[in-house]
Amino acid sequence: MKKKKEYIIAGSLLSLAIVGMVFAYNTESGDKKSQEKEEQQVAFQEVEKDKETAKDEVEDVSSILKAKEKKEEQKQEQKQKAETQKEEVNVAKEEPKVQETASKPSALTFKGELAWPAAEEDKVIMNYSMDQTVYFKSLDQYRYNPAVIIGAKVNDKVTSAAAGSVLDVSNNEVTGCTVTVNLGDGYKAIYGQLKEVSKKAGDYVAPGEVIGYISEPTKYYSEEGSNLYFELQKDDQPVDPMGYFK
Repeated sequence: MKKKKEYIIAGSLLSLAIVGMVFAYNTESGDKKSQEKEEQQVAFQEVEKDKETAKDEVEDVSSILKAKEKKEEQKQEQKQKAETQKEEVNVAKEEPKVQETASKPSALTFKGELAWPAAEEDKVIMNYSMDQTVYFKSLDQYRYNPAVIIGAKVNDKVTSAAAGSVLDVSNNEVTGCTVTVNLGDGYKAIYGQLKEVSKKAGDYVAPGEVIGYISEPTKYYSEEGSNLYFELQKDDQPVDPMGYFK
């Protein structure tokens, strides 16, 4: 009977030992699995972090490449714009030459003859006079006269006395609207007291071509009446035009 109890006790202890071993094994195994799971999570997080870092680096490289491409495009646009402006400047420089050869001779030559520029021929109300002074009614004084003052009616045509190129169209207090024409060989013709001028600087005028019309006289010629102020210059000095009229 006593031995039987001992066997029972021994069996119970053995069972408890086995249960303890199983429990310890399961506990150790669970801890190991938990640790492995944590390590896997850490590894996964690191991989995700590396992926994000790599993505950011790719985006940075892409941004740099795009910035370079944009800068290159801007340089090309600026270069193209500069070339276009250069071409426009060259065209602008060449245009007068083309116009000149198309509409007038390459060089102006004054033949020494003038056609009468006003409607009424030989109606001179004041002669050229640079040797001595002449009386100006409107000014009530004696002055030198570098031009021929030709009587004309308001609205009469004024025609070119010789072929030439218009140098200037301007308004003058004394001679009103005034047109200066280069005749070539140092000669210039100056037409004053005009209105409705149809020419501008750079235009070619043929002999007898209409330049403008007679205007009301300025206050400097109010007493002399409506007229054409016609001055001829040689090397910027006035000369008597009457010796050149044919």
